[in-house]
Amino acid sequence: MFGITQWDIIGWVVFGSIGIIVCAWAKMKELWQPWILGFALMVYPYFVGHGIWLWVIGIVLTLLVPFARD
Repeated sequence: MFGITQWDIIGWVVFGSIGIIVCAWAKMKELWQPWILGFALMVYPYFVGHGIWLWVIGIVLTLLVPFARD
């Protein structure tokens, strides 16, 4: 009934990739707040099942990155 869809897999790949890029950028700039957001982008899909919440949380975390500065 509730299976993994292609949109779930796309969400995992998209937000995981954004998280890796944000972590690398934040580490290079020595900014800890964007690094935490990048790490959260990589990890949260393991704890959020699937569906709309995967996309809502990913979009919110991604939109918070430019505002997270030391």
